[in-house]
Amino acid sequence: FLEAAGTGLTSTAWILWVFISFTWIFAPAGLGPAHFRWTPRVTGLIQRHLKWLGPIVVPVGLVVAMAASEGTPSHTDALGRIAFAVAMAALAVFAQRVLKPKAGLFDRLTGGGQEGWIWGLRYVWYPVLVATPVFFIAQAAVGYYYTALTLSTRGLHTVWVLVRAVIIYDLVRRWFRVARTKIALAKAIERRQAKEEHGTGSLEGIAVELEKGAIDLSALDDQVR
Repeated sequence: FLEAAGTGLTSTAWILWVFISFTWIFAPAGLGPAHFRWTPRVTGLIQRHLKWLGPIVVPVGLVVAMAASEGTPSHTDALGRIAFAVAMAALAVFAQRVLKPKAGLFDRLTGGGQEGWIWGLRYVWYPVLVATPVFFIAQAAVGYYYTALTLSTRGLHTVWVLVRAVIIYDLVRRWFRVARTKIALAKAIERRQAKEEHGTGSLEGIAVELEKGAIDLSALDDQVR
C-alpha cells in the first residue's frame, strides 16, 4: 500500500503542478494576459472552467495512479476503472464547454469571426475532441482499461507538449517585441540628439516620435511571425 501511495502521490504531484501552472498563466495578471497579450475573453474562459476541473481530476488521478501501481486486479478493475471514468467524463464536459465553436475558445480567439478552414471543419474536430474521453470510458468498460489508460495518458502528454510549444512561441515573440522597443527607443534618441545638436529639437519629443511611428520596424515583426 505504501508503495502504491508513493507512486500515486508522485503522479498526482505532476497533475497538480500542471493545474497550478495553468492557473498562473491564465490569471488576470498572469503570464498570458500580462506578457503574451492574450485577451481576457480567452484566459477568463479557460480559467473559469479550470476552477471546477482541477478539484475533480486531481483526487481522481490519485486514485487511478494508486490502483494501477498496486497491481491488485480487484482494485484496478473496480476502483481504478470508476475513477478513470469520472476523470474522462470531467474532461469531456470541459472540452464540450471550452471548445464550443460558437461560444468557446474558437469564438474568442477569432473575435466571433465565422470563416476559415477551422470553422468549416467544426462539425468534424469538435465532436471528435468531445467524444474522445467518452470513447476511453467505453473502452475501459468493455475490458480494455489498461489500453484506455495508456492512450489517454499519452494524449494528455501530447496536449501538454502543444501548450508548452505555444508558450515558447509567445516567449520568443515577447523577446522580439522587447528588442524592437529597445531598438526603436535607441533610434529615436539618436534622431533627437542629432536635432538637438543642430538646435531643431529636444529629447522631450522621443515619446511623441515613437507614438507617431517615425521608426518603422514592421518588417522585423513580419519575420518574427
